[in-house]
Amino acid sequence: LLRAETPLPPLFSRDEALGDVVCPGCAKASRPEASRLHQQLRLWRVPPLLIVQLKRFQFDAASRRKLQQPVAFPLDGLDLAPFVSPPALAADAAACRRYRLVSAVHHVGALGGGHYLATARHGARWLRFNDDLVDEVRAADVVAPSAYLLFYLRDDVAALSLDAFLRLHGLDGPGLGDAPATAAAAARRRGLR
Repeated sequence: LLRAETPLPPLFSRDEALGDVVCPGCAKASRPEASRLHQQLRLWRVPPLLIVQLKRFQFDAASRRKLQQPVAFPLDGLDLAPFVSPPALAADAAACRRYRLVSAVHHVGALGGGHYLATARHGARWLRFNDDLVDEVRAADVVAPSAYLLFYLRDDVAALSLDAFLRLHGLDGPGLGDAPATAAAAARRRGLR
């Protein structure tokens, strides 16, 4: 369960022994305690937008099914610091590694004939987008067994405008954020307008 008030489970970041794989250098130096190899995955940098896909569909040779176990995930305060490499933490101690949920995609209905809808944060309110219908929902309705994709925005970029966000990440090239004007300019260059 992903909860803001409790640490995240180790998931992919736990130390894992690699079976009978040994370090040849350690084995030659007669250090058997150090010869067994381990791996551990850690993050060096955290993204401004974190997308989490929850495993909601299971397929194997004999069956297909939709998984509907409840997964508690935080709306605010998701902290990735426990998953960041210690050298990266030390090098950039001031970096923000906390996130807030800004949107979720939900799958409702059966596996073969379901429907997708989205919920999104709008200020302090949560809105549900279901085709052409938009209505307000409680925050508790966002954390539902139908949640499939979670979109988290890092706290330090949550208050930025789109232009400031693009500039911060070096994505402020010509035409970004101004698709209609860029498309019109390209069409004029090709002689289409």
